[in-house]
Amino acid sequence: MILQPCYTFQKPNESISLSHTKASVTYQGKIYEGDAEVRLELVPNAGIYIRTSLPSLPLSPSDFGVLTVGSNDVPGFVVWETVPINGKVDFVWCPREEPITGRGDRSTRITSVVFHLFNYEGLFGTRRSVEHVGNASHAIHHVDLKATGWNIELKSMPTTLDTIKTLRETGGYGLTHIGCLKKEDSSSFDGKTAEEIEGADKLYKVTVNLGGEERTLVAGIKQFYSLEDLPGKKVLVLVNLEPKVIRGVESHGMVLCAHTEDRSELTCTTTEKDIAPGSKVS
Repeated sequence: MILQPCYTFQKPNESISLSHTKASVTYQGKIYEGDAEVRLELVPNAGIYIRTSLPSLPLSPSDFGVLTVGSNDVPGFVVWETVPINGKVDFVWCPREEPITGRGDRSTRITSVVFHLFNYEGLFGTRRSVEHVGNASHAIHHVDLKATGWNIELKSMPTTLDTIKTLRETGGYGLTHIGCLKKEDSSSFDGKTAEEIEGADKLYKVTVNLGGEERTLVAGIKQFYSLEDLPGKKVLVLVNLEPKVIRGVESHGMVLCAHTEDRSELTCTTTEKDIAPGSKVS
């Protein structure tokens, strides 16, 4: 079976409709329900946005911290809304965290996860195949990875080279590769396991020097810092927290960061001047 994208992707930077569903908010025990479309927007910042239409609300949509999409509560905020017209209000909801559950829930049984990769260049596989589109033949690169009990396949698309060329000229985002994650023995797993694996690509395991001791932390900064950026970097750390196991690693603290509301930008907090490791903040 040929691995294919789950959605119909258009040209680079064009948004993609992921699903149509119901959405609702609850106020003083009353549920206000309407229609919603979940979309992947690629410009100006790539992310999931939920276009929603609800009956006129007693409050602005901006006053609600959670939108229920399908059967899942999605914390977030409003990035655009209209004044109520004909008893309805339209708005766009931006989730505070991704990924969000689009179908099923954390207990849903899954046999494989297909994921989509954007703007990957220089990913050349250990094996090749050929796919035919119309009268044209395209070389497809495959990368086969293994982790404990898991198999991961990555592959390029027939359109990968054209997409990369367009992105170099215009900037933005475009689909270049897809991948598939499944158990080595092809057994099923639940949505919670898939969610944890999908979030792991945002994390670093780091060791921080606190002056008299060193601690291991798990920090969700991988999207914003390369490994080369981290050695010797001075950051503020919360150390009076209970240890927490994250992705199998016991984390003994938290790196303090500042980020924009939509989390498209993030920076670790630091000191104005150089100061000894382990210095306290008061």
